[in-house]
Amino acid sequence: MLRERWTPFTHSELVFYRRAVGIFCIVEMTTTLIWWDEKMAYFEHRMTQGGQVSAIVYSRGACYAAGKRIPIDQCSKGAQPAPPSVRPDIVNAWTVADVEFKKGA
Repeated sequence: MLRERWTPFTHSELVFYRRAVGIFCIVEMTTTLIWWDEKMAYFEHRMTQGGQVSAIVYSRGACYAAGKRIPIDQCSKGAQPAPPSVRPDIVNAWTVADVEFKKGA
């Protein structure tokens, strides 16, 4: 990615807080690629503290170069060859929510 001079850009996020995280506390972050299509990659980020989930963050984004979006299949070279066979429910709900947000914009 760096060699190609691609810049990752996050388009939107969903954050679900489950527990407060104290100031200066150590938090472990686990990131999983949960879905992708021709335009975006979707990630789940879990923040845990002491074995308990503090927050779950979903983000979606893409890579750009010179102001143009790089196709996901180019960005994901070496990753899984195809997305999971079933699109996660959270991605479906997110897509519906995005349509509603865009109506208000």
